[in-house]
Amino acid sequence: MWIIVRLFISGRMHQKRVVTALICWLAALVPIIGLSLVGFRFLPLVWAILLTLIMLAVFTLGFVHRISEAVLSAALIDEQFYDFGCTEHALRVAFDGESHYAKLEKLVPIRDRRRARR
Repeated sequence: MWIIVRLFISGRMHQKRVVTALICWLAALVPIIGLSLVGFRFLPLVWAILLTLIMLAVFTLGFVHRISEAVLSAALIDEQFYDFGCTEHALRVAFDGESHYAKLEKLVPIRDRRRARR
């Protein structure tokens, strides 16, 4: 996920939908930092740390989910962005094929141990 932010900061990310989502989420980080500073000013230290960690965890979960959705939808729409995402490792693709699974040659039924004793 942070690869996408790095590509955005370096200026190599040009997909409008992804850039807009990144700017909105990074702009939403400013009020969270402000609320954390207010919490450290007016709340006890333990409560301020706890609330800051909870806010950052919720923000990170939302950020990862929405940015991943934007990258995936952009990759499905634009083939150039799909190729760019694959080459920059911002988009990882897993194919639904069975060729990479180990195949069993023969299955042998195993008898229950309780029945085997009799």
